[in-house]
Amino acid sequence: MGGLTVVHALRARSPEVEIRYLGDTARLPYGTKSPHTVKKYALTCLNHLESLGPLSGLVVACNTASAHAVPAIRDYVGSRFPVWGVLEPGAESAAKSSKSGRIGVLATPGTITSGGYEQAIRRNRPDALVVSRPAALLVPLAEEGYTEGPVVDAVLSDYLSPLLDESIDTLVLGCTHYPLLKPAIQRWFREREEHILIVDSAQAAADRVCADYEVETAGQRGELLIMVTDGGKRFREIACRFLGETPLIREVDI
Repeated sequence: MGGLTVVHALRARSPEVEIRYLGDTARLPYGTKSPHTVKKYALTCLNHLESLGPLSGLVVACNTASAHAVPAIRDYVGSRFPVWGVLEPGAESAAKSSKSGRIGVLATPGTITSGGYEQAIRRNRPDALVVSRPAALLVPLAEEGYTEGPVVDAVLSDYLSPLLDESIDTLVLGCTHYPLLKPAIQRWFREREEHILIVDSAQAAADRVCADYEVETAGQRGELLIMVTDGGKRFREIACRFLGETPLIREVDI
């Protein structure tokens, strides 16, 4: 479901692009799965997307799948079309933007365990100090529409206070659900008079895709087809919050 934030950012940046989105709702969350299982599931999803017709590109709109499956997907795809993850663009943006090199990462347990952000940030900035914090509770909060209020503040305090103790100046939202909570996170920092730069991995990924991808349409708004593997009715309600529009949603068996 979190990958819808990437769709929203892509639609805002390049509305002409035709998007086929597959949300593997029957097997979520990926953030608690093993690397082997994440790779297997991701390749199954790719096979279904390809069965619908040729692709011009693929965005792996999940940080856990980006950490564990992108290399396997690129090997499988070869030169047929480009493959973008959401991890590398966010890491690169944080490495370039941080003044002190002290960078915090909030992500799911699976993404944190992979070490993907720490490695990617240090590839771009070898002297960086990366402080990672698993924040699994932010996913259900975002999906249930809890983006403000005392419950959200209590959870954010638990996750963000240790990062402030490490004197970070930049925070990566390393899960595509987390942008829905970005206003609450920004307010939490402001209330403590902390000026922390927040890097939205979904927006960073959309920026990278739009920088790399040449849109070849005549300017009309591209079709958005959203497919899910379970729970289409509930997904429609959540999708409207994530996207700010009511999309066409289809349940599929992969």
